[in-house]
Parts: sequence; structure tokens; C-alpha cells
Amino acid sequence: MPSTAGVLLVLLTFGLVAAEQPCHELVSVSLENATEVLAEGSVLLDGLTFPSSAQYRDEYGQLRGCPCLVMKCIRFCCQPGEFHDKLHKDRPGLCYKPSANETADEEFDLPPLPDGILDPEVSGYDDFYRIHRKGCVVPAQYGIYLSGRLAKNSDLPRISGDGHFVLENTNIDGVKTNYTHEQERFCVAYSRIHNTTKILACNSPAEDSRVKMENAMRWSETAANWLSVIFLIATFAVYSLFSSLRNLHGKTLMAYVACLTMAYAVLPFIKHAEIQNNILSDNSCKAMAYIVHFSFLASFFWLNVMCFDIWWTFGLQTAMIKVPHHQCGFRSLHGSVKQRERKKFIMYSIYAWGCASTLTTVCMIMDLVPGIPAHIIRPEFGRGSCWFNSNKARAIYFYGPMGVTVICNICLFILTAHKILKHKKDTARQLKGSDSKRHDDNKQWFNLYLKLFIVMGINWSMEIISWLLEDKLPKSVWYITDLTNTLQGVIIFIIFVWKDKIRRLLVKRFGCKGNNFLSRNSTSRSGCPTSSTSRTTCVTAAPLQEKINPYADSYRGKATVTDESDCI
Repeated sequence: MPSTAGVLLVLLTFGLVAAEQPCHELVSVSLENATEVLAEGSVLLDGLTFPSSAQYRDEYGQLRGCPCLVMKCIRFCCQPGEFHDKLHKDRPGLCYKPSANETADEEFDLPPLPDGILDPEVSGYDDFYRIHRKGCVVPAQYGIYLSGRLAKNSDLPRISGDGHFVLENTNIDGVKTNYTHEQERFCVAYSRIHNTTKILACNSPAEDSRVKMENAMRWSETAANWLSVIFLIATFAVYSLFSSLRNLHGKTLMAYVACLTMAYAVLPFIKHAEIQNNILSDNSCKAMAYIVHFSFLASFFWLNVMCFDIWWTFGLQTAMIKVPHHQCGFRSLHGSVKQRERKKFIMYSIYAWGCASTLTTVCMIMDLVPGIPAHIIRPEFGRGSCWFNSNKARAIYFYGPMGVTVICNICLFILTAHKILKHKKDTARQLKGSDSKRHDDNKQWFNLYLKLFIVMGINWSMEIISWLLEDKLPKSVWYITDLTNTLQGVIIFIIFVWKDKIRRLLVKRFGCKGNNFLSRNSTSRSGCPTSSTSRTTCVTAAPLQEKINPYADSYRGKATVTDESDCI
């Protein structure tokens, strides 16, 4: 015969009316095993008395209690003695215990908390009612590591006296903001991989939507990165195939493309680590950061070289109107045009690779050499993320050099435009016939420079602006500019490769059966360029760089017949 207490418990539980759930399901416990009923419907479980106001029935009709309404409570992500890490094929889930043939680095029942995490009024876990419930209401979540390399200097986490998790964050302007998470929105766990205790914070429904949107934007940017890598490799391959494309401007473009390829090939791994909450090891994280830092800086300096070289070419050509060619330009460079170009390319390489190497070496010294004074801003690659750990470090070691090159390129663009207009006025009255065509080619170079300025200069300028206004405007505002920036490889391919003259080179190199992508004026009925077309197309079609090069006297006033491979 059932006991009187059991009968009363059944009657009371069926009599409860759960008009409103008093607590979240994640911070509730089952009262089905409670066997003692106290006055006024209170239930005793594990030494804790649950009044009727702290009880409710769930959707399955089971009686549950809310311990956090009775005393301070804290929630753990896993059962006692379990670790919490990313899913792995050798583990059954996020929470796991070491297998029989493994030895845990640390034996514990509950994750140890570093000093300063708990409020002074709390002595330890014994002051809390402990709940072991996995997961969050929404799938989006992020981990806050309490020690080790993944702990962020900008974050000051603590668990308050009432059991809430408070995260104090300092933004770019030094403004501190406290983010409070109730018990159902965080849990404590221990990461065996990173050998530290972490707080797994759960997003609210509104935050969940925001995080999902941000992650979708990151994934789309990652896809754009890989797409850029494919087109950058294609651009580099095309310019490597044909010697006629490897003039000075072609070589500088190849160097720029190589830098972007390396940066965009590594960057997705860093973004993936951010989305997946830091899955890279310390050494891998730092190595990738150094590679991306060097590659992007080198690309900035090579872009600066390209802009300078075009500005210098126009300036030198303008000067040739007034003074003899032997009194202008790189007077120390002698020899043929190719020899002079080779020497100039060596000088440009020393500048671009040297500046990037110097700045990255400075970062490595500041990061790796011990004894650096605390007041000096350090990059701190790999601490908190696989990039700079503070906005001041980003400003000094990355956006600063980047901004200088962007400003220089804007100035060079304005000066070049001025030189082109002035040069056009000066030559319009002096040149007639075939000579005027050589000077009209200035427009082609100007259009190319304009495209470079729009695609690269403006994009990187917007990158700096978005960084400065990062906390002042929604991230979605900058999504278009960021996505366009990551698609530079596609845009560069369209500008420099997707042209009729280069398609003709490819057709001649690899054959043209079935190819219908040539222009009407350069193809026969079969789709292949005929010999007569090739010959007439190449009359006076010497490489443009030679045409505007004031040293190239052999092209003055001459109609040159060349092979199709020279028509670029």
C-alpha cells in the first residue's frame, strides 16, 4: 500500500496549475523522485526545499523545480569529471571522459575556476546549487576562456554573487560595457584541448539571429576568398605563359597577385577558426597570422609600386617633350629596354619585399622576444584570435602602413591624371599622323590606372574606414565593401585577363576548335584567327609600354609588324 506521503505528493503534483513557467527548463530539476511533501505544497529534494511557487509541470506532465529561485545556483555543461571540446570522430559528443587507454592531464569533478572569477562574497562551488544540463536553447554559442592564450585582454569575466555571469568588455574607444547572462544562458566547462576552464555563453533569440547573420556573412566572405584564390592563380598562370605579357608592368602585377593569393589562401582558415571558436593550435595560429600580415603588407607595397611606375612613366614622357631622353629618367640605368626594365624591377622588389619583411619582422620581435616593456603595444598574435589582440596594435602594425600606401596611391592617381591632361594639350598641336596614335595610347593607361584605383585603392580605403567606425555602425553596413574586397581576385582577372587580345593568345597557344569567344573582328568563320587578320591586327601594335617609353626610339613614327603573341 502506498505511503501517505506518496499519495499526498501525487495529489499535489496533479493539482498544480502551471499557468506560467517560473524558470527556464535548462535551470530546472526533476521532482519526480521527491518523496517528502512539506507544508503548503513544498517538496524536499537533495536537502533543498522547493515551495509551490518554484514548481511547475513541463509539456510532458512531469513535475519540475526551480532551484535558482530558492538559492544561488550555477550550471555545468557536462557531468562531473567530463571534458567539453569540439566534436571529434573518436568522441561520442561534446562532453566526454578520457578513454581507458588515455590519461587525463588533470583529474577533477568540477572545472577549476581561476582566482578573481568569483565575487569575493562567494567562497566557491559549495555556495551554489549545482545543475548539470547540456547545451543552449539556440545552437549559436561562444566560449570565453578564463586562462591561457585564448583569454582576451579586452574581456574581464566573473561570476556574480547571485550566480549570474558578467562579462566586462572594453571596445576600441576604451568604453567598458557589462554583459550579464542569467543562469540559463551560460554554463561552465573544462577544455582538455586548451587545458583551461571556459564559460560557454548562450545567445538570446535576438542575439542568435544576429550571430547567425554574422556567421553567414563570414562564410560567404570565406567562399569569396577561395573564389578569389582561383582567379588569382589563373591570372598568374596566364601572365606566366606568355613572355609578351611579362614586361615591367606585367611582372609587378604578377608580384601583387602572388601576394594576394597567399593572403587569401590562408585567411579562410583564420576566419573558420573564429566561427568555430578557435580550433587552431597556438603555433599554427601565430604562423598563419604572420603569413597573412606579410602577404597583405607586401601587396600594399606592390600596388604602390604599380601606381608609382605608371606615374613615373607619364611624368617621364611629359618631360621628353621639353628635354632630350638622355637627360631624363633613371639616368644610372643603361642598356636595352629589357635590361633597364630588369634593373627597375629589382629596385621595386627590394622596396616592396623589403618594407613588408621589415614590418613583419618588427611584429615578430615585439611578439616573441621576452622583456618588452609592458607600456609598449605588442601585436599579440594568437591571443584571443589568430590576429591582433587589440585595435591599437592593428592601427600601428597593419592599418597604419596600409593607410600610408593608400594615401600615396591616391596622390599618385591625381598627379598622373593631371600629367595626362597636360601631356594631351602639349602634344595635340605637335604630333600628326601615326605619331599621334602613340600619344593617344595614354588614354588606355589612364583607364587601366583608373580601374586599379577604383578596385584596389577605394576598396582598401573603405576597409580602413570600416575599421575606424566598427563599433559605430552595424556590421551589415560594411558587408558589401568587405565582400567586394575579398573578390579582388575575380575583378583583377576581369581587368587584366578577360580581354580579346589575351584570349587570342590563349587560342593560339592551346588551339581553337570549338572556341566561340573571340571578337567578330579577329575570327574567321571557324572561330580561329586567320593569318591575314593576325597580320593586320598587329600593324603598329607594338607593346604599349614600349610605345610610351621615351627610350624606345625604334618605335617612333614606325609601323611595326609583329607576331600575334606581341599584340597585348
